[in-house]
Amino acid sequence: MSPFFSDDFKEEVRANNDIVSVVGRYVKLKKTGNRHWGLCPFHRESTPSFTVSTDSGLYHCFGCSASGDVYKFVMEMEHADFPEAMKLMADWAGLKVPESMVEDRYQAQKLQKKQRYYALNADAARYFYMMLHEKESTEAQQYITKRGLAPETIKQFGIGYAPDGWDGALNYLKEKGYTQEEMLAVGVIVKNAETGRVYDRFRDRIMFPIFDMKKQVIGFGGRIVGKGEPKYMNSPESDVFVKSRHLFALNFTRGAMELIITEGYMDVISLHQNGVKNAVATLGTAMNEEHAKVMGKVCKEAILCYDSDKAGQDATMRAIDILIHAGIGVRCLTLSQYKDPDEYMKLLGVERFRQEVKQAKSWVEFKIDRLRTNYDLEDTHQKIQFANEAAKIFARVKNAIEQDAIIRKIAAETGISSQAFLTQIAKVNESAIHKSAFMPQQRKKSSQQTEDHGLTKRQLQGERLLIYIIAVDASVAKRIAQTFSVKDFDHPIHHRLATMIMQLHETGKKVSIPSLFEAFDENEQSAVAAVFNSELQFDDHYKAAMDIIHHIQSEKRLRVIHQNIQEGNVAALNDLLKKHKHLSQ
Repeated sequence: MSPFFSDDFKEEVRANNDIVSVVGRYVKLKKTGNRHWGLCPFHRESTPSFTVSTDSGLYHCFGCSASGDVYKFVMEMEHADFPEAMKLMADWAGLKVPESMVEDRYQAQKLQKKQRYYALNADAARYFYMMLHEKESTEAQQYITKRGLAPETIKQFGIGYAPDGWDGALNYLKEKGYTQEEMLAVGVIVKNAETGRVYDRFRDRIMFPIFDMKKQVIGFGGRIVGKGEPKYMNSPESDVFVKSRHLFALNFTRGAMELIITEGYMDVISLHQNGVKNAVATLGTAMNEEHAKVMGKVCKEAILCYDSDKAGQDATMRAIDILIHAGIGVRCLTLSQYKDPDEYMKLLGVERFRQEVKQAKSWVEFKIDRLRTNYDLEDTHQKIQFANEAAKIFARVKNAIEQDAIIRKIAAETGISSQAFLTQIAKVNESAIHKSAFMPQQRKKSSQQTEDHGLTKRQLQGERLLIYIIAVDASVAKRIAQTFSVKDFDHPIHHRLATMIMQLHETGKKVSIPSLFEAFDENEQSAVAAVFNSELQFDDHYKAAMDIIHHIQSEKRLRVIHQNIQEGNVAALNDLLKKHKHLSQ
C-alpha cells in the first residue's frame, strides 16, 4: 500500500483508533483470554470464528481467513479506499489531517476531485428536493400523493423532482460554482455530440438520490412522471458511482442480518415507510458477483422478493446461484398474483407481508417448484426426468438435516419416494467425484497444503506461538537463537517473519506488528494474522519458548519418520529411531 499520508500521522491515527473499539462499531465482540471474538462480518457463520487482538492490532477469521489491521477493516466495512478510511478514522479520533502531510499530490488531487463530485451531487439533490415543493410541480406532487409517500419518507430518502426543462439543474449548479466538466463527469447534464450543446439529463422525473454507506450522494435514479421512455433512468457510472458496488437504501440497513432484495426504488421506499427497514434494490442492473460481495459484508441471509412476472422470477433464479456461491443464505418470496411488494402492502397490509417474509421458501424449494412446471408428473418418463434434475438441485444442499426435510416435503408432494431422490443424489455426487479424479494429483495436494505447507497442526501452532514470543520479547529472541534459529522455521512465511523480527532486534528497532503485516502481500497476510492472533498467555516467555521448541522438534522428527515409513526407507528410518531414542534418554 503506497502511503498517502506521512507514516507518523498514519501511526497517530492508528494509535487513537483501538482495533477492538473500531471493530466493535460493526461486530458484537466478547472477550476471551487476550482476544475478542465475534461472528465474522465477511462470511456467514453461527459460531464465532472471528477474532480481534488489541496486542497485535489485527483481526483474523479462522473460518474464511479474512484478516487485516484496523485500516483494512474500515476500508472493507465502509467500501472505502485508504485515504477515505484514514480521514474517517481521523474524524473519529478528533484529529485534523494537515495538508502538509500529503505526500502524493496526484492522490490528493484525485481525492479532492471526488469530494467535489460528492458535493455537486448533494447540491443537485437539494435542487431536486426544492423543485418537488414548487407550485409548478403539481403533477409530480400528485404522483407522490398517489403512491402514498409520507412527508417524513420524502425527507428521509431526499426524494425530489427534475422539472420538464432543459437547464434548471445546469444553471443552479453553475451558480453554486461547479463547472460544466464536473457536471458532465457525474452525469447531471449531457452534451450533444453534434451541436456541443449541454442540457439537463433528468427532465420531468421523480428523483431518487442514491447514497453510499457513508451517506454521500453518489448518483440518482429518475422515474418519468408523464409519458416517455425510458421509464427509469439512472446516473451514468463515474469516479464516485459504480452500479455493481452499491445497492439502493443499503445505507439505511446497517446492522441488518437479513436483507430483502426487491426490483424497484418504490418497493424499497414503501417497505421502509411501513417499518420494514432491511429492504434494498440493485441500481438498474441485474444481481452480480460484486453486489453479492457487498451484501456478504453486511448480512448473512437474503430474501429475494422480485416481481411476480416471468422476468422477475427468471431474475430470481439467476440471483440465487450468485448469492449461494458467495456464501449468503437465500430464501425466495413470491407474491403470487400481486405484482410487487408495494402493491401487496397497499392491498393486504404490512403485517400480512411480514408473515409472507417469515414463510419465504428456501432457494431449493423455489428452484424445485420452478422445475416442476416443466414436467407432467402424471407421465412416468417425465417424472423420472424431473427426479433426475431435482437430485442435482438437492445435491447442492450441504446441510444434511435441511436436505432431508426438503426431500421429504417434495416426496410427499410429487409421489416420488425420498429413497429414490437420495439414490439419485448419490449418483450425482459420484459423478462429480469421478470428474474431479482427472485433476492432476499434485495440483490437488498443493491446493490442500496451501495453508500448512505440509506441517502438522501441532508444529504449525508451535511455530506461530514462537514467532509471537520472539516478536514481543527481544531478550528471549536472543537467548533461544542458538537452540532454534530462523532457518528452523519450516513454514515459509514464518521463516520470513522470524528473519524480519530478528533483524529489527539486532538493529535495536521496535517491532511493529501492523508494519510486519503490511510487508506481506494480500494472499500471505492471512497466515501472518493467524500468527499474531494466537492465544499468548505465558508467565515465563523463555520457559514457554523452550517448551514450544521441544514440541516443534519432536513433531519434525515424527513427520520425517512417518515420511520414511511411507517411502519404505528402512535404513533412514532405523537411523532416525536411534537418534530419537538417544534424545529421549
